[in-house]
Amino acid sequence: MAYRDGCADEREDMNLTYPKEKLLLTVAALLSLLVWVALGWLLKWGLLVILVVLALARVLMRSAAVARLRGDGVRIGPLQMPELNARLLGVCRRLGLEGAPEMVLLHDPGAFDMAAARFIGRDYVVLQASVLQALEPLPAALDFYIGHEIGSLRHGQS
Repeated sequence: MAYRDGCADEREDMNLTYPKEKLLLTVAALLSLLVWVALGWLLKWGLLVILVVLALARVLMRSAAVARLRGDGVRIGPLQMPELNARLLGVCRRLGLEGAPEMVLLHDPGAFDMAAARFIGRDYVVLQASVLQALEPLPAALDFYIGHEIGSLRHGQS
């Protein structure tokens, strides 16, 4: 190759690469691979940690909900509201269930829009006092209300 002044290119015989360029490229590629593997590992275990934290948060939220039920609600049983307990047992018998879930009456449901809950193997039916009061003159409708909530438990909709 000739330049404007007619001199031949002196660089044709020169090696213009750094002598350790291939070694540095290999080192850079290995470091990059190591960083990507570490990032993937952190992402995998980080995702696992996030899932565990979310599962624990769900358990704690359910625990708080059950604590509220037990603290603010009235547990319906043979000694408290026996006529309502008899209805619960009758509905369970009609549905062919051997046991009955724990039934709780809440005066002010607040954030409780659910009326059936399952927590660590225990079933809860939550009745709202306002609905119970409205259905008091209609025993069949009250049985339906209780049966509907038991059905929600049985179908995993709690």
